[in-house]
Amino acid sequence: MTTDLKEQASKLGFKAMAARWNEYANQSWVKELLEAEAAEKNRRSLERRLRESQIHEMKPVSEFDWEWRRRLIESL
Repeated sequence: MTTDLKEQASKLGFKAMAARWNEYANQSWVKELLEAEAAEKNRRSLERRLRESQIHEMKPVSEFDWEWRRRLIESL
């Protein structure tokens, strides 16, 4: 368990904490901090990927224009 937390600290960028892991391993706040940091990193990553994908608000199926194909073919 503490090895997993040490690896997580290193992956999250807590290099000093990982290097001096013995000083932090038994602290009660370390697990909560790493979990919160991982959750925040995942949230920011998802937001960035959605923003970069340029996917905008999705329409529900009930609002989808099912006639687009027919109009496209007629226009050709």
